[in-house]
Amino acid sequence: MNAIRLKAVALMVIVAVAPLLAGDESAGRSPERGRRLREQRDLYFATELERRGRLSLAARAYEDFVRMRPDHVRAGELTLKTAQLRFREGDYAGCMRNYADYMALYSYEGGGAEARYWTARALHATGDYSAALQEFRDVTARPEWSGSAFSIHSRYMEGLCLLAMGEPEKASAVLSEVAALYRGLRIARKVPGTFFGDL
Repeated sequence: MNAIRLKAVALMVIVAVAPLLAGDESAGRSPERGRRLREQRDLYFATELERRGRLSLAARAYEDFVRMRPDHVRAGELTLKTAQLRFREGDYAGCMRNYADYMALYSYEGGGAEARYWTARALHATGDYSAALQEFRDVTARPEWSGSAFSIHSRYMEGLCLLAMGEPEKASAVLSEVAALYRGLRIARKVPGTFFGDL
């Protein structure tokens, strides 16, 4: 009996909301309101997929949202989120593509250090240590990013790249410098503002 009532209520909600989502003027709603409701629905759907651990589907949903609405106020933020989800799923090529999109379209928002850092992390994860090393060095060399968590952690990752490339003396020098300069910052464990605390 409860299942029948639940289905009836769901049907009534669908009938009541469908004209709003379609932007139906006859329902007394403007097309702008319908557009905003569709955006909210699409973002809720992607967020719910992410919450349930369906990261690749969530990444695709966020990417579709940004592709259909490139001028949306949250497009840059969602592009970064898409790249992070792809990194977590191990889709490093997709991750680097999303970060490249961010740098080309939304870098004015201030996430350039984050995008470059995670691009380098993706290169490191695929075993391209020399390219990763160059990206990490680019992050640490930028004066506007110096002292940021991404710059500091990039210096640490430079040492790991050198170690993986078979240059233990250089790696030791870099890691000793990091340990001496940033001992109290706990950079080897977390980059603030990101989901990774695994180092």
